Amino acid sequence: MKAIIAYSTLTGNTETAAEWIGEYLEDAGYSVRLEEADNIFPGTLADYDLIVLGSPTYWGGDVTDDFVPFLNQMEGLKLTSKRAAVFGLGDASGYPDEYCHAAEILEERLLRCGAFLAAPTLKIDGDPTEQKHLIQDWVRSLS
Repeated sequence: MKAIIAYSTLTGNTETAAEWIGEYLEDAGYSVRLEEADNIFPGTLADYDLIVLGSPTYWGGDVTDDFVPFLNQMEGLKLTSKRAAVFGLGDASGYPDEYCHAAEILEERLLRCGAFLAAPTLKIDGDPTEQKHLIQDWVRSLS
């Protein structure tokens, strides 16, 4: 089975989480492609059995600027019956109203394209290294 992880990062924390997700998916038997969202065309998502999108929440609760073109290009994309999952990073104590809102934006776009969420969205509060076990458990729920 093939999985793709498309992510954006500001401080490197989302990239770290994406790399761990990729490693755990490989351990579960997936062939994994890991890419920053601005390096791929969304049309390629249809070629994968599992689609994973991840972003930190940026400023007023949005995805990062480099994820915006990717999301715009997803408009009208058909991902009917594709398994998908979303992870997001945020700061619950500093920005409780916007906590992981970017993940909700990614969820909504995947659902509008016809994909279904294979697991509840993983929301990571702060530094992912302190929550590596949560990431591993979440990946187990995907496979």
